[in-house]
Amino acid sequence: MNYQIIADENELNHFLALLPNPTPDECYYIGLLARNKWIRESTLQGISSQIQLKRFTSDKDRLPDKLRQLECSLGAYRDKGQPIPQEALGVYISVNPRSYRKAGLRLIRDIAEQVEKETQFNPHQLALSNLQTTASRRPFFDIDIDLVEGENRKDIMFFVREAVGEAVTFVHTRGGLHALIETAKLNSEQAKTWYNAIARQTRFKSGFDMIGDNLTPLPGCVQGGFVPFVVKD
Repeated sequence: MNYQIIADENELNHFLALLPNPTPDECYYIGLLARNKWIRESTLQGISSQIQLKRFTSDKDRLPDKLRQLECSLGAYRDKGQPIPQEALGVYISVNPRSYRKAGLRLIRDIAEQVEKETQFNPHQLALSNLQTTASRRPFFDIDIDLVEGENRKDIMFFVREAVGEAVTFVHTRGGLHALIETAKLNSEQAKTWYNAIARQTRFKSGFDMIGDNLTPLPGCVQGGFVPFVVKD
């Protein structure tokens, strides 16, 4: 029996079609995480708070195959010698393409600093860390909305659409929503007002993380026993 990473391939392909095609200098960054909070209330064995199991880059075409390669034998992912349960796994993606060139320039600097300090380091992990944090362009502003009990996703979606119109794609996640704002589609008035309208809102107690370049739960893949999906309505 193997871990399941892809739970709905049609949903995965639908989401990937919404992302811009990367140029030769660009890629997408993907991470497979295990999180204790998703199994804390179950009878399953507890694990560390958050564990980075795998991370890698890909273009859109090869991503489904790369995800399938993560579907190894159940128990192969471990923490402190204990097998990590299926229910603890989640897959995340950078919806904004990353730049090999920009990350490479930062990597050169980081390696030089590590060599000068004569400290041990892992060039592969340094490269991935720089790719994770180095966007080539930002077609999406990603708002991570952490839903609190008693508040309704549809009410929040209506509120966001009041600010940005149709220039948004919502991803329904285990704990709330990710609102992917396509800033190039905002009209001139929306472009001036949308950010403050959302960031300064007091209508909801749900958390609105306005960092903008978050990792997003990957629709069609697992997230703590849930399968994120693009909201169609």
